[in-house]
Amino acid sequence: MEGLIPVVNKLQDVFNTIGTRKVALDLPQIVVIGSQSSGKSSVLENIVGRGFLPRGSGICTRRPLVLQLYHSDGKEEYAEFLHVPNKKFTDFDEVRREIETETERETGKNKGVSNKAIRLKVFSPNVLNLTLVDLPGITKVPVGDQPGNIEELIRNMCLEYISNPLSIILAVSPANADLANSDALKMAREVDPMGDRTIGILTKLDLVDEGVDVLDALDGKVIPLKKGYIGIVNRSQAEINANSPLSDLRRKERAFFLNHPSYRSVASKQGTEYLTKSLNGILLAHIREHLPDLKSNVQRQLRDVDKELAALGSEPVDFKDKTSQGQLILGLLSKYSTYFVDSIDGRARGGADPGRAARSEDGLCGGARLARAFKYFSERLLLVSPLQGLSDGDIGTAILNATGPRPSLFVPELSFEILVKRQLTHLREPALSCVTEVFEVLQEVADQACFPGLARFSTLQERVLDVVQGMLGDNLGPTQEMIENLIRIEQAFINTSHPDFSSKLSLIRNMPYTSSEQMLDVLVEPRPSDSASSVASLSSEPMRARHKPRSKTYSLDLDGVPGIDADAATADSAAALAGDEEVVEEENTEENGRKSNFMSFIFNERTNNGTTSSAPGGARGIRQNSLSSSRMVSSFAQKATLLQSEGMAADTTEAEKDAQVRIIKRLIDTYLSISRSTIRDLTPKTVMFFLVNHVKESVHTELIRELYKEELFDDLLREDDQVALTRGNLKETSKLLHRALTILTEVREYKLA
Repeated sequence: MEGLIPVVNKLQDVFNTIGTRKVALDLPQIVVIGSQSSGKSSVLENIVGRGFLPRGSGICTRRPLVLQLYHSDGKEEYAEFLHVPNKKFTDFDEVRREIETETERETGKNKGVSNKAIRLKVFSPNVLNLTLVDLPGITKVPVGDQPGNIEELIRNMCLEYISNPLSIILAVSPANADLANSDALKMAREVDPMGDRTIGILTKLDLVDEGVDVLDALDGKVIPLKKGYIGIVNRSQAEINANSPLSDLRRKERAFFLNHPSYRSVASKQGTEYLTKSLNGILLAHIREHLPDLKSNVQRQLRDVDKELAALGSEPVDFKDKTSQGQLILGLLSKYSTYFVDSIDGRARGGADPGRAARSEDGLCGGARLARAFKYFSERLLLVSPLQGLSDGDIGTAILNATGPRPSLFVPELSFEILVKRQLTHLREPALSCVTEVFEVLQEVADQACFPGLARFSTLQERVLDVVQGMLGDNLGPTQEMIENLIRIEQAFINTSHPDFSSKLSLIRNMPYTSSEQMLDVLVEPRPSDSASSVASLSSEPMRARHKPRSKTYSLDLDGVPGIDADAATADSAAALAGDEEVVEEENTEENGRKSNFMSFIFNERTNNGTTSSAPGGARGIRQNSLSSSRMVSSFAQKATLLQSEGMAADTTEAEKDAQVRIIKRLIDTYLSISRSTIRDLTPKTVMFFLVNHVKESVHTELIRELYKEELFDDLLREDDQVALTRGNLKETSKLLHRALTILTEVREYKLA
C-alpha cells in the first residue's frame, strides 16, 4: 500500500512535464493553507524533520511548493528539484536557497507572488510517503512589489488547489487566536461545507496563555470537522535561529502533551508524529478510493489526444507521391461533404468539431436552425394584416377611380382587384427575410463542417469554404427571384372563384333580411377585424339596424321589393319586373357587367323564409337563387328607388359609401387570408428546393470539380508551421499519457484490501 503514494507522485511529475498542452487530471494530494505566520512552514518542516523552507518577515512562501516525500531504506537524506534534473541536494540549507532563487526568478525579489509551482522531492528514512502542497499565506495588506489585489490573488490560488475534490485540506490555525476567525477554516468551508476532507491543525499550543486550553477546539466542539483536529508545538524563534535539530523538537513536543494537565488525556492523538502517520493513512485511503477514476480519466484523455493526432496525420504529406495526394484530397472532400449534409439533416452530433460549432442562444444548430427560421417566418407572416397601410380614404378613392364618370350602385370589382394587388406586396418582405436567414444558417453550417483533418491544410480549407459559399451565393439569387414570382403569380390573377373565397361570399349572399335597414346591414361587417374569420360571424351575429325604427314596417314581398305592403304586391311590382330584362339589356355593356356581376353575387336576394305560396298549386319561390345578375341589378335599383320615396335618400347615399368601404375591407381580408396561406406554404418549399436541397445534392460534385486538380495538390496540401508544432506537442502528450497509464497499472502489484 505504501507504493500507492509514489505512483501518484510519478503521475504528478508526468503531468507537470506536459507543459505544451493543458491536460486536466485531479490527483489526490494534501493542500496546506493558512494565514501568514500561522505556522504552516513549521508544520511542514516538522513532518520532514529538516529545516528547508524560506523564513523571514512578510510572505515567505510566494509560489506553490509541491512537496513529495519518499521513505527510503538507506541512511542517506537528499532532495531533488524537477526543474534541476539529475542533481541531488544533500545540504538542506542549499535546498532553501534554491527555493528562494527559483521563486525570485519567477516573481522578482520584492515579495511578488506566482501560481507556478515548484516541485521538490525529499528522500529520507525518517519520512513516510506523502504528497503535500504548501501555498502562500493568506494576507490582506500588500507590501513591496505586491499588487493591490494581493489578497484576491492568493485567495484564488488557494481555491484553485483546494477545489480539487480529490485533495485533502490541511487548515492551519494558531491556537492562541480565536478559531472562529480562522481564515483557513473559512476558506475550506467554501469548498468543503460538510468538513468531509478537511483536517484542522492547531499550532503554537505552547504559546496559549497559562491556565487556558483549547481542548474544546481539539475535540471539534467549536467548529466540527469529520477528520478532526491535531495539535502541534512549533519551534521557537530562538531554536530556529540556533538551528536546533528537529529531532529535539519532537521529544519536547511529546513531553509537552504528556505533562500538560488538559492535553494529557489526548496526548496519543496529538503532535507531529501522529500527524504524519494520520496524513499517510488518509492519503493512502483517498488514493485507493479514487484510483479507478484516475485510470479512466487518463484513458479518456489519451483517446482524445490520439484522435486529434490521427486527424492531423502522424507524418507530413509526401509531395512526391501524387497518387497519395489525390487520395488524401478525395478523402478530405468526401468527409467534409458528409459533415455538411449530416449537419443539415440532423444526423451530425454537434457538428464536425463540437468545440468550435457556433450555436444559437437556444442551443440549436444545423438543420434545427432551418426549422426555426421557417417557424419564425410563419409567425411573422401571420402578423401581416390584410389591411396593413390601407385607410378608408384609400379605399374610397379606389372605388371612385374605378367607377368613372358615372356613380355606381354596386362596388366595382376593379377597385377590389387593384387594392388586393397592392396589399399582396406586404407578403414579399417576410418571405425574402426567410430566404436571407436560411442563407446565413447555411453559411454557418459550411464553416462548422470544417474538421481538424481539414484544418490541417489552411489553404485547402479556405478553398473548400470559398466553393461552398460560392454555391450558396449562386443559388441565393434564383431563390429570391422565385419568391418574387410567387407574389407576382398571386397578383397576376385575382381568383374570385376560389372555393374558399366563394364559400365566404355565400355566407353574405344567403343572409336573410326583413327590412331595408337590415338589408343595408348585410353589406357591412359587424365589427372591424383583420381576421378572415370575421366573414363567418355574419351567420351567427344579429344584424344591427343602421336607422332608427320607423312606425311603418317594411317587408320583403315575393319579388324582393321592400316598402310595399303585402296587399299591394301586384301590378306595380309585376310591371317593374317585366321591364327588368329590357332595361338591363340596354345597359349591360361589357364594362357594366364587369362592375356588377361580381358584386351581384353577394346581393343575390331571397325572401324571409326562402319560399312563396302565391302561385297556384303552392309553387316554390319565384327566381330565388336562380335570378340572373341582370334581374338582381334591376331589383336592387327598385329597392333604392323605394327607399328614396320614403325620404331616406340623403341617409342612404352616405350609408352606401360607408357600406362600400366596409365591403371592400371585408373582401380584401378574406382574399388576402387565402393568399397569405398560400405564400406561407410555398415559401419554405421554395427555399428547400432552390437553395438547401440543391446545395446538399451538389456540394460533393462541385468540390471535386473545382479542387481535384493535380496542379493544385502541392498548394492545397501544404501545412502551416503551427500544424507541425501542434503535431509534435500532441505526440509528446500522447507519449506521456501512455507513460501515466503504465504507472497506474503498477497498482496491480499492491493489495487494495
